[in-house]
Amino acid sequence: MATTTVQTKHLGQIRGKVAEGVTQFLGIKYATLEDRLADAQLVEKRDGDTLDATKDGPTAISPSFGCDVELAAIQHKLPAKELTQSGIDCLNLNIAVPEGTTASSKLPVFFFIHGGGLQIGANSWPQLEFKRFVKLSADKNLPVIAVSINFERPVIKLTTVFGTKESHLNGCEGTLKILAEIQTMLQQLEKALVQSEVALFKRAIAMSGSYLFTQALPYDIHEQNYRQAILALGLESASTEERIQSLLEKPAQELIASLPPSILAAPAVDGYLVASTATHAQTADRISDLSEKSNWCTELMIGDCQMDVSLFH
Repeated sequence: MATTTVQTKHLGQIRGKVAEGVTQFLGIKYATLEDRLADAQLVEKRDGDTLDATKDGPTAISPSFGCDVELAAIQHKLPAKELTQSGIDCLNLNIAVPEGTTASSKLPVFFFIHGGGLQIGANSWPQLEFKRFVKLSADKNLPVIAVSINFERPVIKLTTVFGTKESHLNGCEGTLKILAEIQTMLQQLEKALVQSEVALFKRAIAMSGSYLFTQALPYDIHEQNYRQAILALGLESASTEERIQSLLEKPAQELIASLPPSILAAPAVDGYLVASTATHAQTADRISDLSEKSNWCTELMIGDCQMDVSLFH
């Protein structure tokens, strides 16, 4: 495996792997978690030796068969990867750049948020490999930097979109395109377009799904979710401290297997990232003043996935 080492402004020296004219920096932590229930803390600086970014980082806690489910939907098998899971070390980025890119290149950034109904997905899944995408961009003389992100699952804490607040992304005006296939992303884009005064991205694509399918839920519904989870985990008689300890220490796959489908995986209406839940009436209203609220996002594309469906027998 060919490698290269670059000097960065905030993270020191980083070693990436090089193949087919593309350099990949994998598993770079963008935030840390003290434990499964903690809020994410942004990584702003790193000290120490050269950071080895030649291997994928851990994925978030999710069903171990998730990747196979998506490959079955694609109907095309890809070489399997041995990927570890972590409820603490999962907040990482995979970055792919055309070989020879420097700070003065000022290439546009293609930022990808994977889908999976807030239950499965990872930036390291083989179907989300961006090496070929970046190589194609360079071959077409339209080179881009591709960034894909891992985020927390609501298996343990059902809060706002992406599990905590790691969705606060500051982009470079005119260079960042954000692409998302997550079902709740339309709500997130709406919030960003209407309320943010910071230029987050220039173009956005919401690829699939419907926010009417995985709606944000008020806190009282999440309280019911919590009580169902505590009952399913056999913790109804446990103290608060004992419940917390169990949630922090219980093996991830055992925790997932203990929770029935009736416990909903959904973001919360927190009044900040998600101000309110979506309705069919809002969707039917074709009068919108979003364009008057902000002018830093110049183009928005929404995927029309009429076949975006799951069949249950």
